[in-house]
Amino acid sequence: MRVRFIGLFILLSVFICSGSAVASPTIEGSLADWNMGFAPDWYPPNDWVPSDPNISYELDPDSGWYLGPGYGGQPFDAEAMYAFYSTPDGYLYVAVVTGMPPTGSTNDGTRYMPGDIAIDFGQDESYEIGVGVPTTETTGGTSNVILNPDWTNPTFTQFIDDSAPVSMVGGTGTDTGSDAQIAYNNNYYGSYHYVIELAIPIASFGDLWGDPFTIHWTMDCGNDVLDLKVSSPPVVPEPSTALLFGVGLIGLALNRVRRLIPA
Repeated sequence: MRVRFIGLFILLSVFICSGSAVASPTIEGSLADWNMGFAPDWYPPNDWVPSDPNISYELDPDSGWYLGPGYGGQPFDAEAMYAFYSTPDGYLYVAVVTGMPPTGSTNDGTRYMPGDIAIDFGQDESYEIGVGVPTTETTGGTSNVILNPDWTNPTFTQFIDDSAPVSMVGGTGTDTGSDAQIAYNNNYYGSYHYVIELAIPIASFGDLWGDPFTIHWTMDCGNDVLDLKVSSPPVVPEPSTALLFGVGLIGLALNRVRRLIPA
């Protein structure tokens, strides 16, 4: 009996101190720490599938001139999106792979820029959260998380139904006071494949967290688009509550051990 309670004490101590064993990626524009085996040139598509079942993903392997809903080839290609959330460290991690550089791509003399990250909680096309995407290459920048911004539509109006929204309208919405970590570069997968990688604080979502959500990304023209649906995440418990609960259990175990061990 004494051994059983000592074992319980050790188990609870490990539980309280260790937390989750899931590793969090470094925000630098590389997906090597997303549990995927990528080919250096981002092909074949089999290399795009993560081995971790906790990672949600959307793949769009079209590589020709037609992308859907529009045209433009590699400079306008939206290739893949990945996401997973880590409640122990309090972040939603998102990665987008695209052929569009942060400085934009030109077609028929017009330059089109990458859009912002839009998150639709409740999956009702309301897009309550926006995260600004930089228009210069970065390996360790930050971006404000905005609540209920106004959004722009694609330049080509025929793509609104498929590709909207694009970017946040400056000065609209409410700054949540939280910054997302962000990287946008092609340092790892050749000249034609850029990665937008983000770590967004879960706390910035407030009461929205707990609903299923869709992560959306496109560019000004709306020629290609990614929509990744994520099922309802668990609500993050208050750290103090979890800690007090664990400490209380350890205290009970210690008290029981003291009663069983003769003086």
